[in-house]
Amino acid sequence: MRYAIAHPERLVREATRRAMSTRPNAQLVWMAGSRAEIMPSLSRESVDLLLLDVSLAGADGEEVKLVRTQSQCAVLLFANDPDAAVGVIYEALGHGALAVTYPPSLSETGELVGSSQLLARLDRFASLVRPSHAAAPVARSHKHHPGRMLALGASTGGPNALLKVLQSLPAPFPGPIVLVQHIESEFLDGFASWLAKQSAHHVSLAKRGEVPEPGKVYLADGAGHLVLLPNGQFTYLSAHPSDLHVPSVNMLFSSLAENGAKGVAAILTGMGEDGAAGLLNMRQQGWLTVAQDQASCAVFGMPRAAIQLNAAMRIIELDGMGSALMRYFNQDF
Repeated sequence: MRYAIAHPERLVREATRRAMSTRPNAQLVWMAGSRAEIMPSLSRESVDLLLLDVSLAGADGEEVKLVRTQSQCAVLLFANDPDAAVGVIYEALGHGALAVTYPPSLSETGELVGSSQLLARLDRFASLVRPSHAAAPVARSHKHHPGRMLALGASTGGPNALLKVLQSLPAPFPGPIVLVQHIESEFLDGFASWLAKQSAHHVSLAKRGEVPEPGKVYLADGAGHLVLLPNGQFTYLSAHPSDLHVPSVNMLFSSLAENGAKGVAAILTGMGEDGAAGLLNMRQQGWLTVAQDQASCAVFGMPRAAIQLNAAMRIIELDGMGSALMRYFNQDF
C-alpha cells in the first residue's frame, strides 16, 4: 500500500511515519506540510491512502472532494479535537473520506504514542484501500447515484406512522426507501422485523458499504449516523456524546442531498427539530420535500420545525401520505 501524509506539524508527520513503518506492506511516497502541496504531490505520484489532517481539508472539506475527484486514493482524516472541527469533518466525510481518527504523536522522550488506534482503524478499512501501481494513470472518480430515492424521518409516534406509510406504498417500491426512527438501538433490529412483517416490504438495517437498491427498505441502525457517501454506499459516522439523536435525520438527509439522485423526502411525527435543516438542504438540491400535518401527528415538533424553516414544499396528513409520496415519486420535478 502506497500512502502519503499531509499534516502541518513535522512531529506528527514523523510519528505517523513511524507508526506506519510497522506495516511491512506500507510504503511512504510523500509528505506535505501545507494544503498547497497536496494536489501537486498527488499529481506527481499517486498513492492508495492519504492521511490528511482536518486543518488542511478546507472550510467545507473541499480538499477531500478535490482529492477524490482527481484520484482513486482513500482519505483518512486526522483530528486532535473532533468536537471543534465537527462541521469540517462531516463535510469531508460527505465528500468521501473514510473516517476520522486521532493522529499519533511523540512524547517529550521521543516515545511513539497513539499508533495502535491509527493502525486499528486502518485494519478496519483495509478492504476499501485498494493498492495501485505507481505507473498506472490516475483515474478520475465520479459520484455514483443510486437513482431516485424515498427518505423518511420520524421520532415520537413514528413507528406507527412509518408503518402506515409503508403499508400504503406498493411493494416492491420502484426505488430504495431509507428510514430514520429515533428509538433505542437495542430495539431497532426488532423494529425492522416488525415493519417487514406488518407490511409487504423487505426491511433491514442498513449496513456499512451497502449500496441502496430499488425495492428494499433500509432502516438506520444505532451504530452511528447513517449517511450516503459519494460512491453510493452507506456508512455510519461516529456519534458524539453531545448528540441528541443517534442516528440523526439531519445527517442522513444532508448526505442524500449532496450524494443521492433527486428524490422525495418526508418528516413525520416527532419531538424536537431533527431533520428540518436536512430537509431544507434536500429542497435546495432539487428534492421534493414533505412534512406531516399537525392534526395527524402524535407530536408536531419535527414537522413544525421543517415548515417554519420553509423546508417542506407540501404538508400532508398521515392517511394520505403514502399515496401522495408515490405520486410525487413518479412525477417530474
